[in-house]
Amino acid sequence: MLLFSGYLNPTVVSAERHIYGLSIPNQEVKYIYETRVLQWVTDQLNIDSSKYYSFVHLLPAGHIETFKEQLQTLLYRATSFFQTGSTKAELFYSGFMLGMLHMLCADYSIESERETGSGRADMLLIPQVGRNDNALIIEYKTTKTLENLDAVAQAGLAQIIAKQYHTKVKTYPHVRKITSIALAFCGKEVTLAYRVDEVNAYRE
Repeated sequence: MLLFSGYLNPTVVSAERHIYGLSIPNQEVKYIYETRVLQWVTDQLNIDSSKYYSFVHLLPAGHIETFKEQLQTLLYRATSFFQTGSTKAELFYSGFMLGMLHMLCADYSIESERETGSGRADMLLIPQVGRNDNALIIEYKTTKTLENLDAVAQAGLAQIIAKQYHTKVKTYPHVRKITSIALAFCGKEVTLAYRVDEVNAYRE
């Protein structure tokens, strides 16, 4: 519907295979998407936009534990997360986080499911030159039992490291620090595991 109504444009990926990507046609439509996404997220979280802005900027500022605490509070207040069912839970949380962190697009290039290292990172946030020097790698995991929540978060962090999701990030010369974050969800419960590395540690 969005394609045929002109709100998305086709871009050729492989003409001989009839494979096409989709792009936003202009700045006016991009603004509509951004405002609609922001409205959806603030409605879901029952939070006003000014508090939301402060909340999402906790991550690039390095306040990871505070972000987790506030995210937990917001999840308790949000509408039901069980509407998608357990089989689609990770997809739901991924879309939810992507929409929530879209507020950072002025300072970051946000890439979802982009190939890097030996796998696909759920989300890469590459800082714009002159805006920040801290890149973020985010992985999402879900579990059906609260007892496994911490272990699942640690497994997600281990996956980031083992599959070398930092590979793409370290190619940007202005990036000085990489924050790797694994978020684990169980219903409305969330925890995370993270580590912060200087990029020189990867470039040596």
